[in-house]
Amino acid sequence: MTDLDPPITFRVIPLRPATPRPQPGATTPPEPPKRPAGPYPLPATTADALHAWAALRSGATLDPHRAYLMHLVAQAIEGGLIYSVQLRAHVLHALGALLSDEQRGRTDHGHRTEGGIIGLEIHLAREQLRFDAQQRGRGAPLHVGQRLGTLIWHDLKRTLACEITHISGAQVTLTGRRGRREVSVTADAQYIKDARARTRDHAAARRGTPS
Repeated sequence: MTDLDPPITFRVIPLRPATPRPQPGATTPPEPPKRPAGPYPLPATTADALHAWAALRSGATLDPHRAYLMHLVAQAIEGGLIYSVQLRAHVLHALGALLSDEQRGRTDHGHRTEGGIIGLEIHLAREQLRFDAQQRGRGAPLHVGQRLGTLIWHDLKRTLACEITHISGAQVTLTGRRGRREVSVTADAQYIKDARARTRDHAAARRGTPS
């Protein structure tokens, strides 16, 4: 190893280790919302959907169905489903009976969107998650049990479904997937933060928007 090599170690592991107890001072991840009762309140038009999510950013109360939708979207992203088609298919399946056949096919013919109105709702849920993360601040400390989703490293290779399992000083250990293999990654905290920033930049470049 030279001074130019990144401070990171990959190790293939046969089984996923048990998640350690959070270290003192670690932030406990919030409990996932319960599956709501009754049909999803799907808007009739694209404009209505945009207004509903814009209201949330302005301080409106998050309704149980959209809270659950955001949970499903976050879960899919953490599992490595970063592409819209894969993510949408996963979320639609998970919503199950909360959506009727009519809702699944509902389209605003004046303002068509990919995947119809529910496809737009899923996209807006993803945008809300991104907005919430920005509001919490990107400088928040890493903690054991934190799920980082997909990370793109300096060599542009990806590790999916990353989760922090141990922190010792500046060294962070996480587990994730590369292809069908589960791997353990050890790197310093700054290297992890750089990978998160690189992942955001790649996502923004695909969308054609600033990160």
